[in-house]
Amino acid sequence: MPRLKMKRVFAAKIETAAGTAESLTTSDAQFNAYNIESPQPNFDVQSRPGQGAFGKRASVVAGKIGVISFVHDWEWDGTSTLPKWVDTLFPACGLVKSTLTFTPRTEAPGANVKTLTIATYIDGKLKKLRGASGTAVTEFPTNKTPFTTFTFTGIWVPVEDEALIAPTYPTVSKMFYKNSTTTLDGVALCSSSLSLDFGNTVTPHECQADVEGYAYGLILDRTPVLSGDPEAVLVATQDRYGMFESMAEEAFSMTIPGPTTSYVTIAAPKAQIVSIQEGDRGGVETDDIQLQFNQNGSTPDQEFSIVFTPAA
Repeated sequence: MPRLKMKRVFAAKIETAAGTAESLTTSDAQFNAYNIESPQPNFDVQSRPGQGAFGKRASVVAGKIGVISFVHDWEWDGTSTLPKWVDTLFPACGLVKSTLTFTPRTEAPGANVKTLTIATYIDGKLKKLRGASGTAVTEFPTNKTPFTTFTFTGIWVPVEDEALIAPTYPTVSKMFYKNSTTTLDGVALCSSSLSLDFGNTVTPHECQADVEGYAYGLILDRTPVLSGDPEAVLVATQDRYGMFESMAEEAFSMTIPGPTTSYVTIAAPKAQIVSIQEGDRGGVETDDIQLQFNQNGSTPDQEFSIVFTPAA
């Protein structure tokens, strides 16, 4: 009988011990994820030469890694209770929560940075990873809902037959990137879209003590970059080419309104133009720029922050 690809449900849970799989229930599937690419095997298959001919001996698998990707819209009810997609997925991308503020950390999984047991139920089958760590790219199209593409790398768990679960999906409001204050060095930017790449480098952490030889996915590096197409301005307003030449570091900030008076602020105190090209947006000259978010003074591992401010 054919398995229907659209009959799939995404689930994820923060692990108590990094790399130790958690049991998943319907409460761990309360996400509005879509474009779900279920865990794909990325095995280290080793070929073995034979003797007496070109033919090979049977290959062996030396390491079993998997990768999953999916998209989630920015949704929030505007209260101090943050949505599950934020509280679950951000910590496994190296962002640590303090009250309602997330900042990146340079740490292995433990008390702050987390790993996930992450899975897709697919019309009677279960594909799952454990010890998953990830990275993310968020698109902010003007007048539309921001959305984040997450990619997680973890340890492969054997595929099982498992009935499709039926969670209660969130019904919170979508956010829209409009009525936003977006500035670089205090000068307003007028863009058709922005894109924030967390820029995490995730590598399987080898450890012979684990049954698969890997302990969990480990974030080993990070280069956060924001790309956009702000309208070009006069040098007197903002000398962006001069900022590029001098490699000046300036403050960047953007807001994303939520329900009623709530909003999210993304701020980077040390944003640096590392690329600028002349662009065209329907006949309007643009500065197609890339901003690298750099070390933040006395807190060098917190290059940017994402702050949720509830409705008053």
